[in-house]
Amino acid sequence: MVLVNIIERGSIDRNEKEFIIRTINSTLERVRDQRTELIDVYLFESSHSMNAFLIEESRILGVLTHPIDSFIASHDAWRGIPRIMICIERLRPLSERVKRGVIEHEIGHALLHGSLTYYLLSIPSDYLAVEEKFEVISDFAINSFYLVSIAVKDYEVTRFLLKKGFFNDQKAYIEFLLSENPKNFQI
Repeated sequence: MVLVNIIERGSIDRNEKEFIIRTINSTLERVRDQRTELIDVYLFESSHSMNAFLIEESRILGVLTHPIDSFIASHDAWRGIPRIMICIERLRPLSERVKRGVIEHEIGHALLHGSLTYYLLSIPSDYLAVEEKFEVISDFAINSFYLVSIAVKDYEVTRFLLKKGFFNDQKAYIEFLLSENPKNFQI
């Protein structure tokens, strides 16, 4: 059994919180995966509060990459346990299927990438050689490598969820992501 610890930041609507908890519980029940015993789930009332929290956490913990402020939800294990951050303001306007898809996806991350190991990236020497040769700004190189690692982890989560039978909500979530105009991605 996975213990889910809900942490509220700001005023969270009870119905929205209950929807998230139901989705988390049903996802964990369907997956039946015991890779972790604890997941912290942070619910943020606004984009501003979620972004401020993530920036402060990265500063305190010495994380060199900066969170992307247009994510509806995100996952990390910077403190050694899986944490999911959900922005209610960004989640609210989405259809129920897309909302469930977002939450299922983050639960997949918590199960597959729930240890600090997945967040300690060592940049390959070939990558550093390209950086040196073309005099790329170091922060740019680190952030681009981090974004590549996010893409790989997202692929792993999607494959994991599809193998577990999560088709409809994941399809809706992926269609939502692929249909978004980058200018309008921030909700």
